Amino acid sequence: MTDLLLAEPGLRRLRLDARGVGYLNSAGISVLVQLEKLGRPRGVDLVLVDPPPAVTRPLQASGLWPRFAVEEAPGS
Repeated sequence: MTDLLLAEPGLRRLRLDARGVGYLNSAGISVLVQLEKLGRPRGVDLVLVDPPPAVTRPLQASGLWPRFAVEEAPGS
């Protein structure tokens, strides 16, 4: 993420395809939060694309769900 932010100063949106995620533990939640924290001060939104319940449930249970934008994959 740091390399991407440095290479693309005009970046405003980072789409993370979450469709294939079958399990999200605290380490995975931590990674998502850190990515969101890196982007926020630079005006970069982290967008989760089609997150399955394996992603949404732990984020909702932890109270972190509102930090992330969500969108459907094209053609979904």
